[in-house]
Amino acid sequence: MKKKASHSKADVRYWQAKVFQINRSGVLDHNFSVKIQFQGRRETLTLGTPNKAAAANHARDIYLTLRAEGWEPVLRKWKPSHVDRTPQDSPTVGQLFEAYRSLSNVRDSTFIAYVNAFRLITSRIAGIEFKPGEDEAWRAKVDRVKLDTLTPSAVQAWKSNAIKAAGTDPSKLRKAKKTVNSTVLNARSLFAAKYLRFLRERLALPDPLPFDEVTLEKRQSSRYQSKIDAPALIAAAQEELGDRPQEQKTLFLALMCGLRKAEIDGLEWDAFNFERGTLRIENTEHVELKSEESAAEIDVDPELISRFMAWREEGRGRFVVESPTAKRTPRSYRAAGHFNRLNRWLRSHGIDSQKPLHELRKECGALVNARAGIYAASRFLRHKDIAVTSQHYLDKKERITPGLGGLLGSGPNKVEAI
Repeated sequence: MKKKASHSKADVRYWQAKVFQINRSGVLDHNFSVKIQFQGRRETLTLGTPNKAAAANHARDIYLTLRAEGWEPVLRKWKPSHVDRTPQDSPTVGQLFEAYRSLSNVRDSTFIAYVNAFRLITSRIAGIEFKPGEDEAWRAKVDRVKLDTLTPSAVQAWKSNAIKAAGTDPSKLRKAKKTVNSTVLNARSLFAAKYLRFLRERLALPDPLPFDEVTLEKRQSSRYQSKIDAPALIAAAQEELGDRPQEQKTLFLALMCGLRKAEIDGLEWDAFNFERGTLRIENTEHVELKSEESAAEIDVDPELISRFMAWREEGRGRFVVESPTAKRTPRSYRAAGHFNRLNRWLRSHGIDSQKPLHELRKECGALVNARAGIYAASRFLRHKDIAVTSQHYLDKKERITPGLGGLLGSGPNKVEAI
């Protein structure tokens, strides 16, 4: 067999196999890059062109320059931000947050989710321990960490350690992988492509960025498996929460109307149309919906409409779930006290998930799906599309078999003719 001819590094054909398009925080960079090691130093250089042939030529020229003059002229041309750079030049994590907030128009709750995820990863990498009651001090320490501390290899090591900590239990391992994926997705959103160029104008961002080439774990199944006996739970709520109407309202809105916690928190009485028996969910001064598709009008059982009409007559103020707190903040719910007490009650009744209240919304979706199918469940839950419903909220509520058991009759060996 004829041996394939190899090319020297001075030949552009050698570099055509070496250039590549890098994954920058989940977004593929159209421009080609190259990794070159020379004199004990290894650098990744962006070649500034989406044309592979031109990129290979640039890579060959860089190699020849390295051979003749060393790293300094190469870095000055291809990586100027790294020439004569000291650790003090790197911006801090807090400066990244400030720059992103000034450039983006994401809602406050979304920004906080990004920041919390980034702080979590940073604290693990930098070894900053969180102590209860010292939230502000912990955040201040994390925000002072230099951004170039978060190298892709450091992020990858954090990710690997977080998964290993779950051990070998399949359930815990699946949960750990799902949590790691969610944390990475939120944190790397601070380097979203549509803001990255503007961030670079304000900050000397590290190259590579923290999440460059850091991959996600294989998607974990989020299929909901019902463990709730809804009729029994409603009966228990009527018996045990009779003197706690705000918690009853919350439970019914989640389990029987499929509302999210934030939607319950800001729901006002004028959202009900008692004559038509409907409930309208929309963006208001106090509610910022998850997506445009979350705005809709849903049907409500007549019995539940009657219950809320009675509560309306007794109620005070504009909000369905009453609370001393007038307004929700980005960090806390207006009715947080009621939610916390209801979560404890739900856990005492066997709903031991991380978010018991949200589990009621999932159960609502499973019930609608069992009665009317996936499309009806998707509309009722107000998902962006049916794919979301099929991934997260479907569940078999009724026994499904081929129906051939009747052929066996009552005896161990009896088969009756049809």
